[in-house]
Amino acid sequence: MKRLPLLGLICVLLLACGSPPVAPEEGATTQPGFRASQFTDPNDFFPISFPVFVPCAAGGLGEDVLLTGRLHQVFHVTVSNSENLVSTVHNNERLTGTGATTGDKYRATVGDKFQSHFHFFHRVGEVFSAVSTFRMIGQGSGTNFLVSQRIHFTVNANGSVTAVVDKLSIACK
Repeated sequence: MKRLPLLGLICVLLLACGSPPVAPEEGATTQPGFRASQFTDPNDFFPISFPVFVPCAAGGLGEDVLLTGRLHQVFHVTVSNSENLVSTVHNNERLTGTGATTGDKYRATVGDKFQSHFHFFHRVGEVFSAVSTFRMIGQGSGTNFLVSQRIHFTVNANGSVTAVVDKLSIACK
């Protein structure tokens, strides 16, 4: 389901390689037949359903909650004349669910942003970043489940990972 942005990326690549070249950016070198382009797919909606274990529910015993709702996805790709590609995917989910043990009602919001930068013809500093937040609000006190994660890594021209950031926060409130 979340692999649909790949289709958009393929479309951009076909557009970028299939048309006459345009003047390159100042100081940029280009491959023959390569041109700058952009692609945005702003309003994809998908039904989703998945289980989540909420450790702070049921007085700290935890319970499974089946969340259902829909995913709103915005996908954007930019290809520059210097063969750099930047892709960004934003996901927003609004979900509801019921605790399997307690019957408590939950509302959840999920926000994800994935971004990658790379060069088509040279391996010069590929970068990937992801930020995800998950907020699940239950009935009563102590049943809120909050998760956030930030991931970032950079790969140099030799293919070695040169920078990694991975921050994860999980809390019951």
